[in-house]
Amino acid sequence: MTLLEMITTLKTANVTVTVKDAANDTEIITFKASGIAGVEGDVSAREVRRWELNGASAITVVLEPAA
Repeated sequence: MTLLEMITTLKTANVTVTVKDAANDTEIITFKASGIAGVEGDVSAREVRRWELNGASAITVVLEPAA
């Protein structure tokens, strides 16, 4: 599942999403789920390795390393 596919399935647009790269565990971007259209295509097209709940309205998504 890509980041774009995952975010578009969320039931609320108010979730804060922090995206990290699995290769080096660095933060790539933080945004509200409603702002997924503003995320670069090369980031939103990357595969999700795992995700974590950080609270009632926040998640962290770890992406597979860029090719």
